[in-house]
Formats: sequence, C-alpha cells, structure tokens
Amino acid sequence: MSTIRELLGPAREYLEGKGVPSPKLDAEYLLAHVLGVPRLELYLDHDRALEQAEVDSLPEAMQVPAQGGIAFDSLQIRFGQDVLLRQDLAAIFLIRDNQGKRPVFFSWSDGGYPDQTLGLSPYLVSHGFVRKLMPTPVKPAPPTVVLSQGLGYVDVPRTKTLLWDVYHWQTATRRRPFGWVDAPSGSILQLYSVVYGGSARVFETVGDSALAAKADSVAREVSRELSGRALF
Repeated sequence: MSTIRELLGPAREYLEGKGVPSPKLDAEYLLAHVLGVPRLELYLDHDRALEQAEVDSLPEAMQVPAQGGIAFDSLQIRFGQDVLLRQDLAAIFLIRDNQGKRPVFFSWSDGGYPDQTLGLSPYLVSHGFVRKLMPTPVKPAPPTVVLSQGLGYVDVPRTKTLLWDVYHWQTATRRRPFGWVDAPSGSILQLYSVVYGGSARVFETVGDSALAAKADSVAREVSRELSGRALF
C-alpha cells in the first residue's frame, strides 16, 4: 500500500513535466480532493513521526482547513488565522507526535502564540516560565491550580518551587550600575518581571500575602534594572 508521500512524489513529477507552475502545491490539492480530506490532512499522517527533512520540505504557508481546526484525541486545536505558516505546521506535528508520550511545553517567551495561533488556552497550565500542554481542558482546583488573568491556569505548588528554588531571581535583581548592557537580550530578563509579577497576583489569590509581596518586589526590581522605572 502506498503512503501519501509515495503518491505525492510521482504526481508532482508528472505535473512538473507538463510545465505546471506549482506542481507540488497542485499535486497536494488534487490528492486531497481525491481522498476527500483537507490539504492539511496530507501532512498529518499518524502512522509516523515527522523527520527533519520533511519539516524542511513543509510549505511556507497553507490555508487552514474549512472547519478551522483539528483534533488529536481530546485535544482540540483551533486556528486563530486563515493561513498557517511553516513554523505553525511544525508546532502541530510536534504536538501530534508527542501527545501521550512525553510532555509538551510552551515557553512564556513565546507570548500568546499558543493561545492566538493554536487556540490552546484551555489546555495550558503555567509552571513558572513555561506552560504545560494538557491532553484535556484544564479545570481549576484551588489552591493547587488557579486561573489568573495574566498567566492563565497556574500550577501554584510547582510555580512556587521553580520561582524560589530553581530560578536565579537573586541574580536577576542585582544592581547594575550601567543598566542591562545588551539591549536585544533584555527580553530574557523581562521574563522575570512578567512571570514574577503575574505570580504575585496568583499568590495573593490563594492567600499568601507574604509570598505575593516578595514576588512583586522581584518583578519591580527587575523592571527598574531594565528601564530605570517600575512597569507595575
């Protein structure tokens, strides 16, 4: 039995030989029409993991399926735009190939990417500087998992451990007489300000005022070191 990839190869070569301007794209649309599936489904072959060479061969952009999303078991991806770029497709494959096998995390340095592009907000739980992708929609379970306005769902015990026992918050808040000398990398330090500031409100929500004040102090000090003034 031929795989989708094995079918696309000869079709592309045939169209290319006939002088078709976009043989790869047209071959994909033709095969998708014959199979009765959206073009995106041609890339979502569940029988194998995506190899690096295949990632490199992904199209630069692709129209999203008519239904506006795709599901992997109970995980629903809802696209927030009409066109998916190559990096979006790679992220989808990463989720597909690792779901149920190993944890998938999105860094907070990605900003709202998983929310706005992939519609994954209901499945994400903040663990400090990252958010863990869950297989089913997250349900608040105070005081362990709470919903905050800035950080979404937060695993409070895990975040508390990371913030105070793992991350280098003392280094992030140390005095810098000349400021942060490498402006392009300032976003790395800014992550401390954003996450510690958001966590301060979470700690306040669960009734830990002392820890909330400590986290807020870290956020403000980092902000001063970056810009000379507090952002909160």
